[in-house]
Amino acid sequence: MFRSFLTALFLSLLVSSFAQTRMVPHVTPEGGDFETRFLLVNNSETAQFIELMLFTNDGTLIDTVRRDLEPGETRVEAPGDLAPGAVLSHFVVNNETPIEVTVSYQAAAGGNSAAHVGTSSRQAFRWRIYPATLGDAIDGLAVVNMDNQQQQVWVRQVGFDGSEIARARAADLAAKGKGLYLFNSDFTADADSFFEVFADGPLALTALRFSTVGEGARFFWETAAVGLVRLQESDNQAPAITGQEPLAVTAGESLTLSLEQLTIVDPDNGPEDFELRVAGGANYTLDGTTITPAEGFVGMLDVPVTCFDGTSESAVYTVQVTVNAAVDNRIGRVAELRESPTYGISGRAVIAGERLIRLENFSYNGGGPDVRVYLGQGNNFAAGPIISGTISGQVYNNDTLEFELPAGVTLDDFDSISIWCTLFSISFSEGTFE
Repeated sequence: MFRSFLTALFLSLLVSSFAQTRMVPHVTPEGGDFETRFLLVNNSETAQFIELMLFTNDGTLIDTVRRDLEPGETRVEAPGDLAPGAVLSHFVVNNETPIEVTVSYQAAAGGNSAAHVGTSSRQAFRWRIYPATLGDAIDGLAVVNMDNQQQQVWVRQVGFDGSEIARARAADLAAKGKGLYLFNSDFTADADSFFEVFADGPLALTALRFSTVGEGARFFWETAAVGLVRLQESDNQAPAITGQEPLAVTAGESLTLSLEQLTIVDPDNGPEDFELRVAGGANYTLDGTTITPAEGFVGMLDVPVTCFDGTSESAVYTVQVTVNAAVDNRIGRVAELRESPTYGISGRAVIAGERLIRLENFSYNGGGPDVRVYLGQGNNFAAGPIISGTISGQVYNNDTLEFELPAGVTLDDFDSISIWCTLFSISFSEGTFE
């Protein structure tokens, strides 16, 4: 038991040895959905002052302000009182002072119970937070990068057996910058698990929980966060996606992305260890690893993907997918022209494109008055549409002719073709597209 006590004491000292800086890691912006107020209390018997270093969420120092309090005085201030004209994100107590600072967080709409949080002097490379029951409450945190350089902040979900269930990158923070994160953004409920927030440098944070059950009232409270030593990752090297095979999909259809479509380099893991992770993006919807182009979209999709090898995740690789316009299945249909010994008509017609009709191996002796090429429905050609000028008097012998559909005419408007005598409203030859 004595050895366990020494171990616990050592870890506690290690976690708290980064700094003893008192700070408030989270201030909500004025005019938003939430309201922050500061209670400054001087419980001493002498006048005291407090200096506050004020920061924006990107770590920029706004100003250092001073407040003087008489013995026993309590003062309530808003973010705009401390930093008029600026968006205050968090602040640090810059002097040794007995003045107590308590922060109140509350929904601006009212009808709710506030959370009251004191200043914190704790920093750690890693924090552990036990989750609420997702659906009844939501866990969130404000995390400040206390390092002097930019760093990535990660969140992982860990089972009670110590196995990692999932992880997500919560933020990329500048030095002294702050990020906000909701756990239900990337994780699903698991009663036998907890969350760890970690980085390569020291972090300060405030963990808050608010209820979602019931109408009107919302309750806020601070969640216990346990500081831990730095997470020791394995020596596993992350996989790298270096290329892809050409990928295309027809508009209106879906495409399932797979590891086999990618070139992946990993010196210490094999394909059996890999998991493909696909993220959402513009102009498509996502279901697992299956993408479906947005209705009406034709062009190039940029789809961000990563490869996870069970321990490490690759950098994001942008898979490019060409979305081709849908091809009408009527294109390519053929109509064999009825042979006409009188006018020497033979050959066939082909729907060569959405707006193109082609006569192939077409023969005609040029006889008959005002003969033109007509289209029709069910071999009814009297109403057209007409796709050629007169071909009377012209002789064709196994020739190829092409005709554009008139404006406003589509493949829905016909299913047959005729060499039609306009003067006598009679078909010299016809055929149905099949």
